[in-house]
Amino acid sequence: MKRAENITASIFMVLGIFVIKGAMSLIYMTDIGPGPGFFPLWLGVLLLFLGLILILQNTFSKKKVAVIDSEPTEPMWPGIGGAIRVGIVIFSLLAVSFFITYIGFRVSMFLLVFSLLYTLGRQKILMTLAISLSGSFGVYFIFTHFLSVELPVASVHWLSVVGL
Repeated sequence: MKRAENITASIFMVLGIFVIKGAMSLIYMTDIGPGPGFFPLWLGVLLLFLGLILILQNTFSKKKVAVIDSEPTEPMWPGIGGAIRVGIVIFSLLAVSFFITYIGFRVSMFLLVFSLLYTLGRQKILMTLAISLSGSFGVYFIFTHFLSVELPVASVHWLSVVGL
């Protein structure tokens, strides 16, 4: 197991070096704040650093690796229930990406968050409604008023008349 973790850590370190090298060709800071090279540079540094930490932990750890039995105690795949949950998430994301231009950000995000919390989270309906409303309308308010980012509005006439 330590060998696989060392290989994975080495891959992350190489990826971090490539990201740092690519970020060096971008502008780090602009007059108004961080430039396009700021985030990739620090992401590459983080990948490199965490890969190094994992290799050092595996090399100098005194913990013995337990021998794995030939019979796994838990199944490797989640089964039909897990496949259905993954299918629900993928279908919901595809539906939002299609409908967001028609019904706008607020309504589509509300429906996405509500459907995922209700079907997968099994929360109480009032809690699901509160989280969905604050997650969709609150995020829209923050992005449009404080961050000055335009998000899609509804192109359907009756939704745009209501202000969505």
